[in-house]
Amino acid sequence: MFCSNVSICSFCFLLLLLLIQPTIGRQYRINGTLKCHNLEGIRPYQSEALIQLWEADVKLFGVIDKDDLLGETQSKKDGMFELKAKDEWELGELEPYLLIRHTCWGEAPQEENCALLSRMDLQPTPETKMLLPIILGKESQLETMVVC
Repeated sequence: MFCSNVSICSFCFLLLLLLIQPTIGRQYRINGTLKCHNLEGIRPYQSEALIQLWEADVKLFGVIDKDDLLGETQSKKDGMFELKAKDEWELGELEPYLLIRHTCWGEAPQEENCALLSRMDLQPTPETKMLLPIILGKESQLETMVVC
């Protein structure tokens, strides 16, 4: 048996929770603009892109926990988007990131029935309004992969 004394086990568990610092009920409000730079020049905006806010989960005691989808939205014709989300409960430090599914191909040739998925890591500063100008395609610094 891992722990034979219930009092000691309870104390150890509470101590562990204090060390890990759980985060409860953080809210996010993110406004941004998606701009597309591709081979044809600069299309001013990337419309109808899917923007998702995720929170990366840590590996705790060898157990892998899937990342949490906190919210999603689509960009409008002018490339603007607004995403509001709430993280109910997390252990440890927050590691939020955006996944953006788009069709701004940059220098790569466009593949039929496929899209691009770009990841943007965010600072763990919830409860504040974030204004993000995001460049996709040729000039992008984001990690991007093809999804079909």
